[in-house]
Amino acid sequence: MENFRPGVMARLGLDHETLAVRRPGLVFCSLSGFGATGPLQDKISFDLVNQAMAGMIELTGDTDERPVRIGVPIGDVAGGLYLAVAVLAGLAGRRRDGQGCWVDLALHDVLIGLLSDVAQRHFLGEADTTRTGSRARDAAP
Repeated sequence: MENFRPGVMARLGLDHETLAVRRPGLVFCSLSGFGATGPLQDKISFDLVNQAMAGMIELTGDTDERPVRIGVPIGDVAGGLYLAVAVLAGLAGRRRDGQGCWVDLALHDVLIGLLSDVAQRHFLGEADTTRTGSRARDAAP
């Protein structure tokens, strides 16, 4: 497992491609802000940046106040949990076929995934996805 910006492990000669030559069963997991591919791969990321870009900050706080960050580094915490699941999936796959793998996990994607039904509703244009304070969006009380 590694948590550097994309490219750092390759510069050190410790990336999956290099190491898998000697250890074909290697399960190698990378966790970065925006992942190893795509237009944001080279951007430096912090939990607050990902909270904002994923839309979580817009959902947090009272409706008539400005948005606020979540009180814990949720992307970092959830990223670690998702990474653990990814490692377990890689190990299960290796047990089945003897092959290792490289898992590329982005904190940004983790936070988008945590938006669950709010993101779905937003992309479908079905519901208001603004802040609700401490009121539950779909439940009572």
